[in-house]
Amino acid sequence: MKRHTHSRAIKAGLPAGTPTHIGQIHHAHTATHALIYTASDVQKTPYDQVFDKDLSQNQRCWISTSGLNAVSDIAQLCDRFKIHPLVVEDIVNTHQRPKFEEYEHYLFLVFRRILTPQEADQAIEYEQISMVVLDQHLLLFRERDDDFFEPLIKQLNSAKGRLRAAGTDYLAYAILDLVVDHYFTLIDRMDEQIDSLENQVMLGRSTDLISEVQTIKRDLIQIRRSVSPLRELLSGFIRCESGLVHEKTPIYLRDVIDHTVHITESLESYREILSGLMDIHISNINNRMNEIMKVLTIFSSIFIP
Repeated sequence: MKRHTHSRAIKAGLPAGTPTHIGQIHHAHTATHALIYTASDVQKTPYDQVFDKDLSQNQRCWISTSGLNAVSDIAQLCDRFKIHPLVVEDIVNTHQRPKFEEYEHYLFLVFRRILTPQEADQAIEYEQISMVVLDQHLLLFRERDDDFFEPLIKQLNSAKGRLRAAGTDYLAYAILDLVVDHYFTLIDRMDEQIDSLENQVMLGRSTDLISEVQTIKRDLIQIRRSVSPLRELLSGFIRCESGLVHEKTPIYLRDVIDHTVHITESLESYREILSGLMDIHISNINNRMNEIMKVLTIFSSIFIP
């Protein structure tokens, strides 16, 4: 199920903080799941029972909501944690620029996951993911309900690793790291596409080069819009003075910054390569035209007299 709901223009004139879902509906219903974990145990808890008991000091709770069209349910969940209405408005509006905001008792992050197409002719799709990081809870809001975060759930179910023993800030880092790592899958795929285009140009078989280059350039622009703000987001996460970020977490966040820089540099190099391919393609066309004109000139010199 995939269809568009309201455009951004519908928010004109509405009071600030009025939550209105803007974007695509990928699922008819909103689903919410909860995991309560400690260093020694993990429990998949029904969402309705999360608020029936208080968490102990060493417990953490990951609440994941898939589907953003049930605005009232999301607003009710956020109201339980005293989340500002402007944050709720940003969560259900899927046209947000990636950003980091620090509030009195929580942190708010918005970023984009890029879905790698399964087929070469499929368009690249995006999913907005929002996180609210509290002392013992992490609220995750996303558009789709798939198994993308299954590797993190497996890590939590495993007795090894620091994910269980660390705080919600480390879980937020792990989510960001997983999203950024999947960017490399798309980058590798684009690298293969550009290599193929280079071979076509060198062999003189680049008949549809212009349309292919324009398609890749359009994808590069969209990817850059998702990746470039991540550096600012992660830097804000590191610099924030909130007690929610423990002293050992920034070193891991800096590693994600390094990955985003690497991706950004790759995008820049791809853009330069594509510009070079266009120049070579145009030069090849001009050379072929010159050869044709030479032949026509010879024939004209012979037959016109």
